[in-house]
Amino acid sequence: MNWKNQITPETNLYEDLEADGFITTMPGRGSFVAPQNPALHREESLKQMEEHLQHAIDAARRGGITKDEVRETLDLLWEES
Repeated sequence: MNWKNQITPETNLYEDLEADGFITTMPGRGSFVAPQNPALHREESLKQMEEHLQHAIDAARRGGITKDEVRETLDLLWEES
């Protein structure tokens, strides 16, 4: 078997990671973590925050907690962190 032409699962993984922008490959040097896109990171953080807040709102409504009480709690938690 000619191992030089063998494509391994790792090769496919590295190609996928590079295509998705997570790594950059430099021939003869290796693969490295790609610089992060701050806008993309912020967008993902906003998405996660919205999901968590929606769960909190749903729980508040089920528990009869008012919007003002939710805001007060959020302000308190923000200041404590």
